[in-house]
Amino acid sequence: MSPDTYAQNDSQKSYYLEPEQPTKAAQALKKTSSIFFNIIQIFVVLGMVGIFLYLFVFPFNIVDGNSMNPNFCNRDLYVTYKLDSFFKPYEREDVIAFRLNEKENLIKRIIGVPGDRIRFSDDKVYRNGQLLVEKYLPSTRATQLFAGDKYKNGDEVTVPAGKYLVLGDNRPNSSDSRYFGLIDPNTNAINGKVILVL
Repeated sequence: MSPDTYAQNDSQKSYYLEPEQPTKAAQALKKTSSIFFNIIQIFVVLGMVGIFLYLFVFPFNIVDGNSMNPNFCNRDLYVTYKLDSFFKPYEREDVIAFRLNEKENLIKRIIGVPGDRIRFSDDKVYRNGQLLVEKYLPSTRATQLFAGDKYKNGDEVTVPAGKYLVLGDNRPNSSDSRYFGLIDPNTNAINGKVILVL
């Protein structure tokens, strides 16, 4: 083979440069960036879950007033469970949060559920003919009726289907079913059962 042929073959050879290896500092920076990005993703997901739970499962609010003393005091923070009624109806003695009107959100205790007969007599409450024993109230607390209330002494009301009779724990200083009547979930949106006071 002639020298010219060798020269031609040499000119046709391809030369490859090996890729430059990243430095240890660059590798560490890449690893740190990846960890930071994963942490951000976790916080975003947790934030979205938290917002969902707050809006649709466990909303919280602040007690406004003293109508539920001594069990719930003014400015107490309370948490409600919105899905409770999806699994079972609200029960007697449950404390619920509901919207009375466009301006007022209240918490009260359920005293009468559908079918119950509630009677107010001599500062006492009777349910289905039996004197109501309310262990969550001070023994000296009376359930008075006032001028302008919907019921008079001795009146008995039967709670119809889909409605509830509610009272505040601080009976002398509570605007409740004695004043505004029964609550209807269709018009008085119930925000849920109060499950925790902070």
